[in-house]
Amino acid sequence: MDGPCSVCIDTTYGFHPKFGCEECNCETISTIDGSKQCDKESGQCECKTNTDGLRCDRCKNGYYSYPGYTSNNYYFIN
Repeated sequence: MDGPCSVCIDTTYGFHPKFGCEECNCETISTIDGSKQCDKESGQCECKTNTDGLRCDRCKNGYYSYPGYTSNNYYFIN
């Protein structure tokens, strides 16, 4: 849908005519250049090497020791 009030502002994505846009919530510790910006359609943040997830909030398979994680490195503790 293109037209007035149909584009998400920076740091949001996924425009919906009824619900608006959703916050990116990128984990800046693991995004390139500490960016809070994500893809306007998918919400994918631009992750640094060896980090993964929509928000760049976990280690890629085979890596560990992401800040704020439990011992299995898959559950973020906020």
